[in-house]
Amino acid sequence: MSDNDADGSYDDDNKQEDKKKEDKYWNEDLMNKFQDEMEDVVMDFIKDIDSYAENQNEIAKIVEKILDASQEKLEQANKSDYKYFSNCMIFDKRTIYRKHMKFFWEKSYDKMISVKVNSERLHVLLLAYAVYYGAPGK
Repeated sequence: MSDNDADGSYDDDNKQEDKKKEDKYWNEDLMNKFQDEMEDVVMDFIKDIDSYAENQNEIAKIVEKILDASQEKLEQANKSDYKYFSNCMIFDKRTIYRKHMKFFWEKSYDKMISVKVNSERLHVLLLAYAVYYGAPGK
């Protein structure tokens, strides 16, 4: 057993290293926070839409608002070495899209966050990407 092990400094070093990684990369808590906030933002934008077919111009504007809000919230995370991209689709409830669809992206640093919001008449699917551009392990 080394001296570092005996006094617990090895554990402290590991905790500090884990904290640095947590601060540098997107983690589950940050993804959940983004998802929760964007669900509220999206619902606020779509709550007054009562007809998909009759509100196409307004829905196009809502897509742009959702994308702008997503970009702003992604950038607020203040994670260096990430670039952000979002995609949003709005469907009429009568489409074949099913709300139980799942999206996964299995990578160590890159994250794709799906936000699904359903109102009485619409499905909204926002896909936001946090792509790490730094060297791994830096």
